[in-house]
Amino acid sequence: MIFLTDYPTGNVAFLFSDIAGSTRRFEANEPSARKLLEIHDHLLSSAITQNGGTVFKTLGDSFLSAFPSAIQALLATIDSQFAIENYDWMSADIEPPAVRMALHIGDVQFRNNDYIGTALAVADRILKLAHVKQILISESFFFKYKTNCLKE
Repeated sequence: MIFLTDYPTGNVAFLFSDIAGSTRRFEANEPSARKLLEIHDHLLSSAITQNGGTVFKTLGDSFLSAFPSAIQALLATIDSQFAIENYDWMSADIEPPAVRMALHIGDVQFRNNDYIGTALAVADRILKLAHVKQILISESFFFKYKTNCLKE
């Protein structure tokens, strides 16, 4: 169980992701789609937590995760895509998923044990613009990341 104190607060980096075409997969072969989700969920949650993030919500095949910094979110995104790309899907007898991702950073608050704020809506809209295997980064995320890199 994740408690409120486990969530990053204030200016938070968000990684939103989903599997393109997952509904068609479920309609075509539900057992295979369930197996795909199990593997996908493990790969993404591992990459997210190993990079200091928290999965605060899942919606079907979508992951919504939060990070204290832009660099952690970016590293989790890269690690997630590499894990998906390098997984032995053939031995699992499953077609590899096409995961799209969006990165955004912004100020958020808590209400009813969940994040609220326009940053969530922006991250969701960016994700909806992404095509198969794309990672889209908002302007605010890019500038926050760039600013942090210049400090080091």
